[in-house]
Amino acid sequence: MIETKYETKQINITSSKSLSEKFITPSVRALVRCETTDEYVYKEIFKKNTYRKLDIQRGDVVLDLGLNIGAFTLYAIKSGASVYSYEPCPENFALAKHNIGMNFPICLHEENLFNKAVIGNNDKTRPFSINVKRNKGGHSLVEKRGRDTINVECENFNYILRDIKPDVIKMDIEGGEYELLTHVDHNLLKGVRELILEFHHAHLNDIESREKYTEVINVLKECFYNVDYRERTKKAWVTIVHCWQW
Repeated sequence: MIETKYETKQINITSSKSLSEKFITPSVRALVRCETTDEYVYKEIFKKNTYRKLDIQRGDVVLDLGLNIGAFTLYAIKSGASVYSYEPCPENFALAKHNIGMNFPICLHEENLFNKAVIGNNDKTRPFSINVKRNKGGHSLVEKRGRDTINVECENFNYILRDIKPDVIKMDIEGGEYELLTHVDHNLLKGVRELILEFHHAHLNDIESREKYTEVINVLKECFYNVDYRERTKKAWVTIVHCWQW
């Protein structure tokens, strides 16, 4: 049993002074934590259109790995998709659920929101490293020296692919992508029409060697007809990879 140093804050959504309601666009509202990167995450998706490469179609099944506080899930719902979303951090998950409910009837989406990490095996729980600084999307299953940890529930990636059969996957899980894509059933991943992910070189200690990055790219080339990626990552901390079948 791993000792948990970090105690998840119980946010009082209605009265906390650390929260602020923002109109990200005229049609999108979000509750964000003050003095964090929360508002930037929403603006990145809805104003900078970070996921413009994705061709999300009405009726698609979308898998959001790294729900954070709900921005991409809202983006996909607004595009007409049914979205299944996973977020291990209880605080982020509570805000995500609230933010989705501010914009759509939560009863229509609540059963597809999971307060769990997604992993490559059948572990029921894992230690989860918490970033207590401004970036509340920087928590990771990859152990970080000096960080506090909590134990989180987990679900096997292959079982999710088998059960929901997603058309589109967005993956932003702070280093967890390496485990998922090196343990994935290739036949299941080949059934996905489109995938976009952030590969976290820094979390994976892969900036110099790029061995893990190359391994993941090779898996993606095996499973998708098209893989758009940077061959020369120039010591980047993060690289975006976009894959599609057509």
